[in-house]
Amino acid sequence: MLNDFATLKSAVADWLHRADLTNVIPNFIQLAEARISVDLRLSNQQKQVSGTTVSGVITLPTDFRQAEALFVPAGGTERGIDIKPPSEVATRLGLPTGAYVLNNTIVLNGSQDMAYRLVYFSGIPSLSDALPQNWLILNYPNVYLYACLLEASPYLKDDNRINVWGAGYQNAIAALAAQDDRYRFLKPRQRVQGMAP
Repeated sequence: MLNDFATLKSAVADWLHRADLTNVIPNFIQLAEARISVDLRLSNQQKQVSGTTVSGVITLPTDFRQAEALFVPAGGTERGIDIKPPSEVATRLGLPTGAYVLNNTIVLNGSQDMAYRLVYFSGIPSLSDALPQNWLILNYPNVYLYACLLEASPYLKDDNRINVWGAGYQNAIAALAAQDDRYRFLKPRQRVQGMAP
């Protein structure tokens, strides 16, 4: 059963028909996790933090991958703040009306510090001997397996398999995203087709 770091390493070796890759398979897994963290935005990755801005700046969590929503207080309720490119956010006095991401921060355009609530997407928790399982390997091991095989192909100079592993990975990601959409939304979001391997 493919359900943790050790069984993933074994499965990658088995699928590649190679017993001499013990030292490099963890690298394939690390590269696969980086790829997956870029490609997936699922409910399991959603987190939220709150705090108070410092000089109009929010320091992003270390596992931040993408903002989902930013809220500030507004007359007993919350108001959403749009996060836009820096060129579209003019500096202003008073309450913020916009924000942009800069380095590892979110900068609000207002001059007044205030409480905030940030909903964001995190990356995939990295598998290791110390953390042998995460939600993705437990529920969707095929995503991990195909991503690892795809990352192994250039190392092995096996260009013929890149398309096979790439198609397997794309299908697994698409199926997972569609399932998450059904879970989260009444009407599924439109997805961009043709993710490159």
